Amino acid sequence: MAATMSVIVEHTNGEKATLAILPKTIVAFERKFKIGLGAIATDNKMEYIYWLAWDAEHVAGQVVKPFDDWLDDVVSVEAEEEEVPLEKTPSPLS
Repeated sequence: MAATMSVIVEHTNGEKATLAILPKTIVAFERKFKIGLGAIATDNKMEYIYWLAWDAEHVAGQVVKPFDDWLDDVVSVEAEEEEVPLEKTPSPLS
C-alpha cells in the first residue's frame, strides 16, 4: 500500500477544491522547510498544511497570489491521507 495525500481548500468566495499533493510539491516543501514531509505529523504547524495547499494549487495550473496574500482568501484547508493499493508490476525476471 502507498499513501497519497490531498488537501481540501475552501476560499472566502465559497469555492472548494480537492488537490493532490504531488511529488513536485513534496520536494519543494522539504527544500523550503528543511524537514521531511512526515515531520508534519509531529510538528503541527498549520503553516505547513497551508503552504502545501498553496503550492498544490500552483502545481495544478491555477494562478495563485503570493503565499501571504493567498492566505487572505482562504477559509480553511483540510489534509487527507488515504491508502492506495500498489499495482503489482511483473518483474522482467519472472
